[in-house]
Amino acid sequence: MNVQTGLIQIMFDQIAEMLRPKVKARKGQWIHVNTAAEMMKCSPKDVFQILDLNEIVTAQQSSLLRSRVYLHEDWVGQYSYKDPLVKYCLLQSQVKDEEMDKMALDSWMFSLNSSRRKASYKQIRFLRHLSKSNYLSDSEASLLRPVFDQAFLGKKRVNGLLEYLNGASLKRDDGTIWKISDGILNDRKRRHELAKQAVGPA
Repeated sequence: MNVQTGLIQIMFDQIAEMLRPKVKARKGQWIHVNTAAEMMKCSPKDVFQILDLNEIVTAQQSSLLRSRVYLHEDWVGQYSYKDPLVKYCLLQSQVKDEEMDKMALDSWMFSLNSSRRKASYKQIRFLRHLSKSNYLSDSEASLLRPVFDQAFLGKKRVNGLLEYLNGASLKRDDGTIWKISDGILNDRKRRHELAKQAVGPA
C-alpha cells in the first residue's frame, strides 16, 4: 500500500465513522461501557480487563472510545455494592456488543470450547464443590450458580474464582507448599472454629 492509497483509506475510514450512529450512554437496560465505568468508579480499560478476566467474547476494537459494548444494568448495579465476587461472575448474556452478530458470537464460542483456554473438568468440578460451601452467603451462591451455565468456562475466570474462594499456593523447589493466600472460605471456616472455641462446650 503506497502513501496515497493509505491516505485515501484513512479518509474513507473517517467518513464511515462519521456516518455511524452515535453511541448512546444507555439503551433501556443496557449501559455503554464508558458510562458503566463512571458508575463503577473506574476506567473503561478496567472494565475491559474484567471482560477479559471472564473471557467474554466481544469484537476487537481499535479504540476503546469507539467501542459499541454495553453492560446490563443488573451486573453494573451488583458491582457497585463492592462485592469482590461480582468481578468474576460477569455472564456473556450480560454483555452486548453491537459490532458482533449472533453468528459471529456462536462461531467464537465454538472455537473457544475446543481451545486450551477452556478450564479443565477437574477445575470446574472443584469449583462446583466450593460453590456449595456453607461458608458462602446466599447472595454469593446465587452469583456463582449462573456461571456454570455459560457456554464457555475459561481458565482465567475459574482460576480467579478458585484463588478467591480457596486461596493460592506455590510449590517450592524442595517440594514443600507455600501458601500465598487462604481464600475467603478457609478464612471464614477458621474464624468460625475460633468463635466456637471461645464460647466453649454448651
